[in-house]
Amino acid sequence: MLKEPQNDHAPLTTCSSTGQGNPASQQNGIVRVREYIPPRNPIEAGVAEILGGLVKVERVGCRDNFLLLGGESLLAGQAAWKIRDRFNCEVSMASILTGTVADIAAEIETITSGGAI
Repeated sequence: MLKEPQNDHAPLTTCSSTGQGNPASQQNGIVRVREYIPPRNPIEAGVAEILGGLVKVERVGCRDNFLLLGGESLLAGQAAWKIRDRFNCEVSMASILTGTVADIAAEIETITSGGAI
């Protein structure tokens, strides 16, 4: 069974808000601090599918981060392999571990369009 991400980059305060005036939403016992934003293009959708599959999270959005979804370094290696297989390019482990889905997709787009990172 796939789970929802545990959070979206901002810590909760004791009053269940982000401390920034934004109320937290709760779905199935999982607290989401930010609004879910779905992948905006096919590359983001592919990255979200790969990362979500590895951490068993059903809905992965463009602002989600692999580590905050429950990923770790061994799974990041698998993510790098799957990204290389699907998009025919090498993405850095640092990007997978620290970037959002949108950041990783932008790196893939830059690499596959012949640009340098």
